Amino acid sequence: MPTRWEYLEPKIESNKVSLQTIIRPVPDALNVIIDIVEYLKTTGGCQVLVIRADTGSGKTTFLNTIYHYIKEIQFLTQTIDLQTLEAEDFSSELQNLIIDKDKINLIILEGREKPQSISDQYIQIILANINRFGRRKRLPILFVVPTIEDQVARNWCEHGVKIGDLIPEQKLYGGSRWYNFPGISKDKYIEIAQETIRTLNPPYSISDYGINLDELKTWVENSHTIGKFIETIATRISDRRNQCKIRSQGKRDHVWIVYCCPDLQHYDHTYLIIKGLVQDNENLKASPTKLVSSEDALSKHWKQDQEWIKFVPALNFLDIRLINMPIITVVTAALVYGDDKLLESFRKTKFSAYKDVIMKKLPGECNSFDWNQPLAERRQKEENVRNSIAGTNLFYLLRGMSAKKRSGKTESPKILGQYLHLREKVHESTLHEFMAKALKVALEYHQFQGLIDIEFEKPLVQGTTAPKPDIKINTISDTYALEFHFTKQQYTTSEITRYALRDVIEKYMRDLEYLRSQLDNIKP
Repeated sequence: MPTRWEYLEPKIESNKVSLQTIIRPVPDALNVIIDIVEYLKTTGGCQVLVIRADTGSGKTTFLNTIYHYIKEIQFLTQTIDLQTLEAEDFSSELQNLIIDKDKINLIILEGREKPQSISDQYIQIILANINRFGRRKRLPILFVVPTIEDQVARNWCEHGVKIGDLIPEQKLYGGSRWYNFPGISKDKYIEIAQETIRTLNPPYSISDYGINLDELKTWVENSHTIGKFIETIATRISDRRNQCKIRSQGKRDHVWIVYCCPDLQHYDHTYLIIKGLVQDNENLKASPTKLVSSEDALSKHWKQDQEWIKFVPALNFLDIRLINMPIITVVTAALVYGDDKLLESFRKTKFSAYKDVIMKKLPGECNSFDWNQPLAERRQKEENVRNSIAGTNLFYLLRGMSAKKRSGKTESPKILGQYLHLREKVHESTLHEFMAKALKVALEYHQFQGLIDIEFEKPLVQGTTAPKPDIKINTISDTYALEFHFTKQQYTTSEITRYALRDVIEKYMRDLEYLRSQLDNIKP
């Protein structure tokens, strides 16, 4: 988050971002420039404008972005840095300028803003050279001298009025020959900061860095300029980032939450809800602000200052992902790895046992369905579950691929009936076992790099009793803790967030000892 124009400009150019998303106009200052430009167009002459404002008020940013807000005038903006330039070298710097006869040539004289850094003699030599240069070119040229000191502004103006028409004696800006730049109104500070972070650090918002609105309002009151406000935010983010560097003990942990339910409206129902709760659609990383966007008691708890500054780094450390899983994958795993008793129940049970429920959930899909057929007649082949797993977003993410949107028809009556039966006959623990076996065969077949083993319902850390993920994938460098949430109904946003916050995130923040101990040391 750059705190000065010189650092902001190259970052914007490299990201091809429009300046107008993060820069705001200063109407009074724009009117001053317009008035001067009209004077220069009329006279075809050269003028010097001295602008005074505190450090961080946005003088340089304003001058370099004028062209965004005065569309009817074409500017050619260039900068001469006086900081390391001796007075006798200024003439050669002027010769290096590109002067365009069809544009307003805006030359910014940066540096030497304090009285001790610029003498009267230096100012006199600079102005004399500008005067000769302007008379020779006979084109509209505006030299602007930004400064933070009244004394420096006064010295420029006193010498300027003595030399030609560089600083007209009769021209006053609020009673002063120099212009006191007002900067951006304070009521725009938060908006600008939020847009700057969002623009330069997509997809993150300012809240993703552990900063809340109440803090921002306090910092606005204590900041004299927008630059000071931005600097305060950058400092606080840096401090909190250092505070919140939670170090892993051994391998990198990833806690991924897998949601599985019938998608009754279309295949992507669960995925579309998840899209609204994540930072990006490719990696499905949970967004802290979106997870706690509601006004229920659980969200309000995590929004509290002391909780929020722990919540954000914990989510980042745990690499929380929200992932959808189709019910057909779970059904296929059960029909591959289920015991004889479970398979026999599938053979003996007919779809008519679930007819009322299926017809209610899928009213348009049951017209020609044979309700007298058994749920399943035979065990499926292992390659079926391997292929099914390989088409899930969980598998894509494990292999470093982007999550994909599925498309197609609604759930079939057959798969829905099998899933409903499975949920009645099998405990969730057994479903975890089925999914662990399915993941193992799929990852081994696709030669998942560094795979050691896959366990279900074992503690994440050896020698402890909690937290205990549903499935744990151990590799040489990483541990993937998978938390499954199975339901018979379609998910709502509140159910997805409630399970993530209460049943997973809160559990790991509490039970993962080395995480909890580091979070407890974070101070507001």
